[in-house]
Amino acid sequence: MAIRIQPSRHPAGEVPEITNRGITAAQTFLRGAPIALASGLASEHAGGATVTGLFGFAQEDVTVGVSLGAESTQVNIAVANRDTVFMAQLSNTGAVVAPDIGNLDINYGLVEVASEWFVDELDVTNVVVNVVDFDLDLNVVFFKVIESAIEAGS
Repeated sequence: MAIRIQPSRHPAGEVPEITNRGITAAQTFLRGAPIALASGLASEHAGGATVTGLFGFAQEDVTVGVSLGAESTQVNIAVANRDTVFMAQLSNTGAVVAPDIGNLDINYGLVEVASEWFVDELDVTNVVVNVVDFDLDLNVVFFKVIESAIEAGS
């Protein structure tokens, strides 16, 4: 199992912004999935060439529109904003790879591999995140969501 995307730091020493939203019917995704809003309801972000509308990252698994954390039709979401730093593993052709100094301050896309989401080292075109640090012991990168990808109003 991969290390799922989650908030890790807040530069101002505060806690990350967490909110809950209703879930679009029939949605199924794992904790760490990027979330977009449609009519105020949470659904899994399309990823790939979709480089806007990223609201945040799911903090619990969802199966057929029901959160498995609270067994409700609401899901907790760590909100993507200018301040929160998230952590994730780095993927290259579907395999987790160790980050290095060359990944710092590079914008990347996100990729879904077997229902798990990763920062995609190969995608420097459809970018949504910027790597700000890494940890070799944990084998993760730390990133912020870039301004142009953040869902308006979040």
